[in-house]
Amino acid sequence: MPGDRLIYTLEVRNVGATVVAAPVVTNPIPEHMQYVADSAVGPGARVSYSVDGGHSFDDAENLKVRGVDGRLRPAVAADYTHIRWQLKNSLKANSVAFVRFRTLVK
Repeated sequence: MPGDRLIYTLEVRNVGATVVAAPVVTNPIPEHMQYVADSAVGPGARVSYSVDGGHSFDDAENLKVRGVDGRLRPAVAADYTHIRWQLKNSLKANSVAFVRFRTLVK
């Protein structure tokens, strides 16, 4: 129902035989959902966002979008299209980490 809150939990699994140094996970905000500001978390992760369909990422405070008047304005959580987690720690072989974010149903 519109206004309902959902929590997405992504499993980041290294099924390989070697360590993955500083893995990066990118996920789109699902269609008909709106990201809830400051809700993306992950173990020792740097979180960044995209407002252009996942082509570029930056910290939330640096993102800009064009308003209806054609001028650039600061992006808000409703403008985000993708989330990226850059895990600071390596992921050992056959291990798993979890990242999460919240959304509102539009």
